[in-house]
Formats: sequence, C-alpha cells, structure tokens
Amino acid sequence: MLTSIMSLTIYGECRNSNDLLGLNVMRKFAFLLACDRTLTGTSGTFTSPGYPSSYPDSKECQTTITVDKGKIITFTFSTFDLEESSGCFFDFVEIIEGDRKKKYCGKAIPPAYRSKGNSIVVKFKSDSYFNGKGFSATFNAINAPPPLPPATVNAPNCGLRQVAQSRVISGTNATKGAWPWQAGLHTSYGTFFCGGSLIAPNWVVTAAHCLEGMKASNLKLKLGDLDREVNEGTEQEREVEKIIMHERYHVRESDGGSCVYSQLNNDVGLIKLENPVMLNKYVNTICLPAQSKTAPVGHNCFITGWGKIKHPGDTYRHLQQAPLQIVNTTDCQARVDQNIRGTIKVTKQMVCAGKAGTKNSGCQGDSGGPLACLNSATKKFVLHGDVSWGSGNCDADVTHSVFGRMSEFRSWIDQKLREN
Repeated sequence: MLTSIMSLTIYGECRNSNDLLGLNVMRKFAFLLACDRTLTGTSGTFTSPGYPSSYPDSKECQTTITVDKGKIITFTFSTFDLEESSGCFFDFVEIIEGDRKKKYCGKAIPPAYRSKGNSIVVKFKSDSYFNGKGFSATFNAINAPPPLPPATVNAPNCGLRQVAQSRVISGTNATKGAWPWQAGLHTSYGTFFCGGSLIAPNWVVTAAHCLEGMKASNLKLKLGDLDREVNEGTEQEREVEKIIMHERYHVRESDGGSCVYSQLNNDVGLIKLENPVMLNKYVNTICLPAQSKTAPVGHNCFITGWGKIKHPGDTYRHLQQAPLQIVNTTDCQARVDQNIRGTIKVTKQMVCAGKAGTKNSGCQGDSGGPLACLNSATKKFVLHGDVSWGSGNCDADVTHSVFGRMSEFRSWIDQKLREN
C-alpha cells in the first residue's frame, strides 16, 4: 500500500509568532517539490496542498495514478471543500482519463469514480481568491471486468410501449411512458437543448448538429422524462462516455462521384452512455429499419419532443407529440425552393414529413428527436428519422419538417456500435 500526503501538516503546527515566517517558507518550498507526482500500487490516499488547512492561492497540481495492467481504479473523496462557481471555473478538481473528464467544485462530495483503464490523472487548480480546505481522496486497484460484447439494436421488445396512448390528432401533451425511447440531451449544468432516441441500453441516436462543439464531459442524458420541471421518479440520468458524429456531416456525393458541400446532409450522431439504462415500463429502445428500407409516402408517423410550441417562444416543459405523414421528396424540395432563401438540397439521406391542413412541425428543441412510425405488421415503432431542419419560424406552411433518414444510416450505426 502506498500513501502519499500532498499537504504540509507533516511539518507540524506553528508554536509561536517567530516560527511563522519559517513555516510559510517551508510550505511554499514543499508545494513546489510535492505538487506533481505519480502514485502506483494497489491503494493510496492523498490530499490537496495544505490540507486540512486551506489550500494555497494560484496552485495547479497534477497527480497521475497508475495501477497494474488488467486492473482498474476506484477513486473516492472522503472530504471536499473548494470554492464554488458556475462551471467550476475558478477552483476545481478534475479527473481525466483520455477524453473522459469530470470536473468538481463546491462542498458536496463528488460521486465515486470508476476508471475504464489502469491510469487516471487528478488535476487540482486554485485561483487567488476564496480558498477552501481542499480534499482528501483514496484510490484502490480492482480487477477489470470482462469486456462487454458489442451492443446490438432491435432487441425483441424494441418499439413496444406498455402504456396506452389516446389517439393523437394534433400537437398535444404526451402521457407518461407513451414514447419510452425519447431521450433529452442536457448540458452538464442541466440546460436542455435537444432530443434523441434510445436504440440500445447504452446508445442514443440524435442529430449531428446537436453535437457540434460538444464534449462528452459536458453532456448528460435523461430517459423516462415527461415534465422536465417535475421529478416524477421514472427518470434515469446518465453521463456520456463518447460522442460520434457522422464523418460526412454537411457532405454529399455528387452525380460524378465526388464529395461536395451539402448543408445538413448526414445529420446524424451517436451518444454512448457511461452506464446502460434499465429498461422498464417508462424506458425502452426503439427499432431501427433495415438499410435502405424506407417508410412509404403517406405513412403515418409521430414526432415527439420538448421543442417550442410557438415561435417566438421557449422550449416546452411537457413532452409533446404530433402526427406527421411521410412526404414525397420532390414535393418537399419544391416547397423549400419556393420559400427558403439560400436553398438547402433535400438529399436521399433526408426524409420529409408533414400533416396537410395542420401546423404540425418540428421546432427548436425538437432537434435530434424521433420520427417514430408504427409497423402495422409487427405493431412495433420504428425510428425512421431524427429531427434535422425546417422553417426558421416553425411554420409548416413554409416547409415540411426534414429529418435524417435512418434507413440510410443503419449500416453506419451498426459499424459504430461494433467498433465502440
């Protein structure tokens, strides 16, 4: 067992005023020597500089913990007291493992961390104001679990719901459990911004444009939610392990075979959850269509999400649902050409949907969410689209709602699930 103490309480307490200057010098010198380090072994305990007294100003320390191959690391805080700030911008502790990053501040003890591999970095940083007492933490090496088999889609119960849903005629409030694959994307600070669809217990499909500029560490997903402002006891929140955007987002293949810019083409992405959700009455996966197996024109489908219900306006707290029908691509492109400045090409990687005589449409906040179509033979819902684009003011008379066409992405999705 290795124990490493980063604080200077090892030097004892100052016994009189004449000792004060010498002790401070010793502290500063020791901080310089002992701040960055590597810890190995089967277990260990370490603290922030100065602990249990206040940590020093303008300090940055990095501790690398490495255990034997075939082991992983469990890391827990026993005490935690750092300056609190939005986004942990000033004083913070950050656990880093490749692209996986967890940043903490404030007085609440962070959750236990379980590594994926045999090495992590713990970074501590302070500014020049409002110092806390810091932290004490412990790590342990444990045997790595056996690797999980690659995730697969279209489980036997995919696309099924256990909750009866009344007939949907226009945009209305959904009932709890009516759309159990609906996911909500939130920033790490809790701000909702996009939708998604659960396709495997640890995989969600969404729109690529929802993931632009995002890091896995800045994203959380919530399943089993209905009213975003009420904790109903059915919600499952998960942190994110990996984000995958389609490599040809904004690109299409021309008639000559070359790649050309095409706005919002291949608007699809995948999110791998750190831990799988539990499937139940309120959380379930949706089926995916076979590659190139499209929903026919006129087929009845549903759009769901917490997007705006009017423009201008804010995203809506209660999950909404509305019926839409698959629209012919030629008719969809004609309406786009007529009404949208800077015309976007409706490609074969897109599918359009609308409802004649209604204002039913996707809107800001619905992005990435599902276009779910019932297969009359199997009585299962199939994901035929993720909300991509439409009228800027959410007006169905201007253009139909346009979705990423899932049947064009099925092979890509299968490949990414195998590889990751």
